[in-house]
Amino acid sequence: MKRLSLGVLTAGLLLTSCHAGRKATSGAAIPAERKKIIQTAVKFMGTPYRYGGTTPEKGFDCSGFVQYVFALHDVKLPRTTSALYGWGKEVSLERARVADLILFTGSNASGPVGHVGIITKPAGKDTEFIHAGSSGKMGGVVIGSLSNSYFSKRFLKVIDVLK
Repeated sequence: MKRLSLGVLTAGLLLTSCHAGRKATSGAAIPAERKKIIQTAVKFMGTPYRYGGTTPEKGFDCSGFVQYVFALHDVKLPRTTSALYGWGKEVSLERARVADLILFTGSNASGPVGHVGIITKPAGKDTEFIHAGSSGKMGGVVIGSLSNSYFSKRFLKVIDVLK
């Protein structure tokens, strides 16, 4: 009986310590401002892509979408991806947070900045982001992943545009 009790106690301690370890490594809570930005962005899922588009009624291009979402939260951003490239504070992919911006080259992987999204799930090379994409059936406001080879080859940097 004592052995069984000792075994149960040991198992309980191990499970508790494992759970505590997972909790400690799960990261800090997402600040409310960042959560609200993502909640707003997600409301536009399915909005069609439109080159030069800046409204949900007419459609969005990538930077028009980002600018529109952040403007709803009183954050003014430049209109183009090239202007965004020099904006905000650059952060490493490993330190990216929800609502940071992720920048990519355009369709030419070796070219200049040409695409932007809003990070919804920071996870290093598996980071997810919401963006207005222009490709075929998947065009419009969708969730993309950096694990997709199209995006991983074009990744440039992450910027924090919030104070």
